Amino acid sequence: MDILMIYLKKYKVNAILSILLVSISALTALFIPKLIQFVVNDGIMAHGGPDVEIMHRYGIYMILLAALGLVCGVINSVSSARLSQNIGADMRSDGFKRVQEYSYEDIEKFKSANLIVRLTNDINQIQTVVMLMFSTLMRMPILLVGAIIFGLTTMPSLWWTMLLLIIIIVFVMFLVLRKMGPMFGKFQIQLDKINSIIKENFIGARVVKSFVTEEKEEARFDKENDALRGFNLSVGRTMSVVMPSFMLVANLLVAVVIYLTAGIATSGDGNPEAVGQMLTFINYLSQVMFALIIGGMVTMQFSRAFVSLKRYDEIIKTQPSIKYPEKGIEKLTGEIEFKNVTFTYPEATYPSLTDISLKINAGEKIGLVGPTGSGKSTLVHLILRLFDVTNGELLLDGVNIKKIPKSTLRDNISIVLQKPILFSGTIQQNLINGNDVNEEEMKKAAHDAQAAEFIERMSDEYASNVQMRGSNFSGGQKQRLSIARGLIGNPPILILDDSTSALDSKSEKKVKDALYSKSHKNETIIIIAQKISSIIEADRVIVLHEGRLVGFDTPANLLDNNTFYQEIYYSQRGKDGEKNEQ
Repeated sequence: MDILMIYLKKYKVNAILSILLVSISALTALFIPKLIQFVVNDGIMAHGGPDVEIMHRYGIYMILLAALGLVCGVINSVSSARLSQNIGADMRSDGFKRVQEYSYEDIEKFKSANLIVRLTNDINQIQTVVMLMFSTLMRMPILLVGAIIFGLTTMPSLWWTMLLLIIIIVFVMFLVLRKMGPMFGKFQIQLDKINSIIKENFIGARVVKSFVTEEKEEARFDKENDALRGFNLSVGRTMSVVMPSFMLVANLLVAVVIYLTAGIATSGDGNPEAVGQMLTFINYLSQVMFALIIGGMVTMQFSRAFVSLKRYDEIIKTQPSIKYPEKGIEKLTGEIEFKNVTFTYPEATYPSLTDISLKINAGEKIGLVGPTGSGKSTLVHLILRLFDVTNGELLLDGVNIKKIPKSTLRDNISIVLQKPILFSGTIQQNLINGNDVNEEEMKKAAHDAQAAEFIERMSDEYASNVQMRGSNFSGGQKQRLSIARGLIGNPPILILDDSTSALDSKSEKKVKDALYSKSHKNETIIIIAQKISSIIEADRVIVLHEGRLVGFDTPANLLDNNTFYQEIYYSQRGKDGEKNEQ
């Protein structure tokens, strides 16, 4: 609840206005039954017949009160909606900004599907409750207390009917809320599971269709969807019993009030005002029931929102596991050194890298090879500081990476992934990616990456549309666009994570020639590759095997002396040094 108060304070004027308006609206609802009593007693019963003048006067009062309540109610609804929307927008913005500060490890801990639900569905639940709180919940205490006071002053002898109604409704609502509270938490967890399945299937649609596992995935989804439906049906069954029960109790009590009031009105010294009092008391009895039921329903919604608030609060209060200094070195030359580095992924049993020691000089072109699972991508992720080393030390330009500001790392290190990620927008927006670069730099990078050849054939060229995840481009085109994005700005450190795997040999050679050209001679380039041809011209090659460094030398020396490199080389090019076609 503390996190919600922070946002409410930001919009306290709006909140106070909403409370004031809902209070006036509630008070008008309380005074109207009293006017009905005056109409019946003074305008009808007192003079043995209708007194039109009195009825008109009180009728005008009722219209004015109703109009005032209507105006205040409408303005309150608008004010409450604006308040809830502003708070929801701020929470989404703050939550998204906090997630952006997370390290890759933090995101993996929460899981991306879980974060999506927290920043969408959970915040929607909170928005709904803020709206209800300032449009409905604030009205209920005023109606409840006011109706009890006015009801008891109208017919004090029937106090016990109100007390009985309150006891029954409060007791039932307590039982319902105690059952529903834990169920809402399970509901959100189940929603996370469904969202994860949907995300996995949409992202892995090709795999699902290739292996014809649609029925299996449908069955998995149906299982979780049925569980979610079960939670909803359980809530529905409970509520289907609660509301009719409340109405039954209220109607029985109304019947009792009518019976007792009729006895008072027709007794020997009959009280002619009893009819008006009865109508007014029944109105207040209904208001008490209405206030308790609606208050209980809103409270139930609150119990669900508290779960969402707790989940959102966890996002905001979770501090990023990786801390960056505010000041430090601003420019890197590209020197990289690993000193006895060991790294183990969170919750993993064995380290992915063990006792790695090597030094890369600024401007060197480094190849990185090894079998699948040898730790190649992990090694470069440490250079990006997506994770921190478990043991040892990683230095950039002789400075521990933990002492280098985040802005320096992001401005001086660029990576091109094997699976390129493009965002919806234009080609230009994807290439510059928010960087301050001119058109000439952008086009040079596109030419070096061999992307210009298809970009400049398009009618809008660099202003051409890119659909979500680059779905309107082929795999090779997406890779070339991704390489161009990495080349822009000539970063001191450029990492290519098997990023030419989708290119034909001719395009790959052109990209490689560009990387080894004079325009990139001062850049430290690390090329992770499955193909020996991609790194055969590198200054030196890192060879990894089962997370250990088993070679770091020139390609020629490794070919003469390193059995691990020899195995990779000959498996692809044959003993005679030519490409193995088998």
